[in-house]
Amino acid sequence: MAEKRKRIPGLLLLNKFSRMGGFEALQNIIFTETENNLITPDESMSEFITESESSPIKKHENAKIEEVDKNERENGEILKLEKTEENSEKINFFERTLNKGKSIKPLCPLLLIEEILRLFFQILLRVKKGSKAAIVFEIQAKITQRISLTRDKEIRELDIENIKKIFERLERIVEENATEYIEKFYEVKEKLELEFYFRFLDCQNFEKKLRGINGIREYASRIDNGQWKQDEIKASKDPLNYFTSQEFIKYLLEKKVIELIYEKYSHIELIKRSVDLLKFIAEFGEIFPENLIDIIWKSTKDKHEDDVKTIYEKIIELGPSLNIEAAQHMYI
Repeated sequence: MAEKRKRIPGLLLLNKFSRMGGFEALQNIIFTETENNLITPDESMSEFITESESSPIKKHENAKIEEVDKNERENGEILKLEKTEENSEKINFFERTLNKGKSIKPLCPLLLIEEILRLFFQILLRVKKGSKAAIVFEIQAKITQRISLTRDKEIRELDIENIKKIFERLERIVEENATEYIEKFYEVKEKLELEFYFRFLDCQNFEKKLRGINGIREYASRIDNGQWKQDEIKASKDPLNYFTSQEFIKYLLEKKVIELIYEKYSHIELIKRSVDLLKFIAEFGEIFPENLIDIIWKSTKDKHEDDVKTIYEKIIELGPSLNIEAAQHMYI
């Protein structure tokens, strides 16, 4: 009889996977901190790019990092060489394989990140409770870094549902393994999703623009401003966990979303949909910026008669939401 193959216990296999640098390798597939990404993230997202430096694992690693080989730096490869004899060669092998023959490191495909999260979810079921939080922190930081550096070409081809699926999987991982990070997760998730909607709005593809403006409008409808019980439509949606009315208005004004719609693109379909954002600013902002009123009126110039009529209708629709000072500036 053929000898039966000896089964390796799951925990023993997991320990071997860890000793070989498996966790670090998976995390670094999602995002590797190198100088050759050649992407400058939006300033509003820069706070997340270096977040992992404060993580439990990173603090431990930083004490072990040696000098980076000068030739590898010039080639755009920065490999963190740990003094841990068994781990260093394994991790370097994985990273060298990913970087081989490339001067600009490609970003991990978003669909692959979703599959890696599936794998991590199964792995974390077998990890000791005391070790889970540090691993989850690193996964969240890597995903945040990767998504923050999404390139314009990806935006043109991206379906926002791919991003949502990644966050859904990550949310489940955080909820079940590291609840102490859930508030930070909500902040990262909501800021990044809103940033994607903004980039869609500023994309050249018109269908993407509509997806962007509709996504921003949806965010406004999900903000808990004390009117959920009175508004049946809002009550049927999941409220946001991070964004408040004031945070959302601050985002709209700093990003110049209204200027983008009325001045840069000035397309009537975008203008139609913008009235929800204008009403939100008017109803929940401390003041309604007068420059927005001027921008709205200027948008009526050199327009087709039907488009001008539509803008007038939207101005009338906005009226009840304005305070006395803003209404006087709008209509007098």
